[in-house]
Amino acid sequence: MARSRRVLAPVAGGLLVALLGVVVARDGAPFDVDAALHRWMLEHRTPVWTSVLTEVTRTGYVVLPYLAAGVAGALTVVGAGRSDATARLTPRLVAGVAAGAVVGVAALVLGRLLAAVLRTTVGRPRPARADMTYVVPGPGIPSGHATVSALAAIALAAAVWPYCRNAVLRGVAVGVLVLWVVAVGVSRVYLGMHWVSDVVAGWLFAAVLCLWGLPPLAAALRRLRPGAAGNA
Repeated sequence: MARSRRVLAPVAGGLLVALLGVVVARDGAPFDVDAALHRWMLEHRTPVWTSVLTEVTRTGYVVLPYLAAGVAGALTVVGAGRSDATARLTPRLVAGVAAGAVVGVAALVLGRLLAAVLRTTVGRPRPARADMTYVVPGPGIPSGHATVSALAAIALAAAVWPYCRNAVLRGVAVGVLVLWVVAVGVSRVYLGMHWVSDVVAGWLFAAVLCLWGLPPLAAALRRLRPGAAGNA
């Protein structure tokens, strides 16, 4: 796993830097695939799907990601498969779980702020306001919704993974989270808020943050477990 991270982290980072570099070099102009998918979405937009995807897009930025991040932090503190006395519900364990949840939410807030700083730095314009189902101001890359939902999903997947005892459960858990992240990304393009490359940049940015940040964060959270080394 550590070896995979050492390979994937620079790959994701390189792809993100390359994408943002090209965007800056083009003065923010959309790619051909951006324009083509944007036109297709506008031509196939319907009131029903607009309503559905408006609700989907809300799940990617408001309550659900922070709930997922909090649960991920709490589960990391608890630890899967523990049978020792410290696995029992004790005041110390409750305090550790609460702290883990707070840290998980705080980490997601930090990721959201970093995405906002990067978005402001690059300054790429969004699609025309007339094409948006509701007006969203400010620059567009990386997509905040794509970044936040991907951060929450990756964190929750990593935390839930040890609790899933077989490949089927792991596949279902990861599959549901992937579908949610993709649905949120699609909703941003469908509703006219972002170019598809904005969404891809958000996913890459989330991957970079998680590949570099999750391992040390998880190690710190595990030290909150009762009986953990250095937490006597």
